[in-house]
Amino acid sequence: MAIILTYFLGCSWYAISKWNYHDDEVTFVNRYKLDDFDSSRRLIICCYFALTTLSTVGYGDLTPSNNLEKVVGIIIMILGIAFFSFIMGNFNDVLINYDKKMGI
Repeated sequence: MAIILTYFLGCSWYAISKWNYHDDEVTFVNRYKLDDFDSSRRLIICCYFALTTLSTVGYGDLTPSNNLEKVVGIIIMILGIAFFSFIMGNFNDVLINYDKKMGI
C-alpha cells in the first residue's frame, strides 16, 4: 500500500508542478531540471520526494518551489501522518491480540 501511495503521489507531484508552470515562476520541475532526465529518473526523483514528504522526514535536498507546491506538500504530510498512524494502530492491535492469545 505504501509503495502504491508513493508512486501515485510522486506522479501527481510531477503533474502538479508541470501544470503550475508559468514563465516567471520557478517550479519543482524546472528548478531541478527534471525535463532533462529520462522518465525513469524523473519517476525516481519524484517518488523519493513524495516518500520523504509522506513520512515527514523531509531531508531538505528537494523542496517545493512555489506556494501551490508548498500547500500540496502540507497536504501530503498530513496524509502521511494519518497513514502511518493507521498502520501503527493496526500493528499495536495485532500485538495486543497476540499477547491475549498467548495468555500474557
